[in-house]
Amino acid sequence: MPLKSEYNQRNMAVRGNPGKRVSGLSRVRLCTVSADPIEDPSDPVIILRSHPERERGEFLQQYHTVVDAARDPSGYEQLRRPLHGWSLTVIGTNQPGYYDDIAAERAGTSATMPVTSVIPDWPEWLAALGAAEPSTPTAS
Repeated sequence: MPLKSEYNQRNMAVRGNPGKRVSGLSRVRLCTVSADPIEDPSDPVIILRSHPERERGEFLQQYHTVVDAARDPSGYEQLRRPLHGWSLTVIGTNQPGYYDDIAAERAGTSATMPVTSVIPDWPEWLAALGAAEPSTPTAS
């Protein structure tokens, strides 16, 4: 049996001729929608739950600081931006080898290369951003 809206469109009467069916109308297409809620990655509860235990204390400390600053509606951006940043750290901290790579970087034993070998026009990018002296940091 056709859907009600489909049935009504196909059997709609033309003014002046109630028995005539309207032709040329396309069928109505319905899509399925999941009943599962979509998680907002910037939701503080999701961030806290998704971070490894060792990151949670730092997150809570920073979160409480920005919540205090965001009590005024004009401070909303001060809350939204750090939450977005922390939602991105969830991705990084849950990658295999993340903490090993951080430790190697701090110890000076990680494999690095000049950023100009990865981004050849790095000095031009910096100049366009208004950097006084283009530098060439290394990319890990």
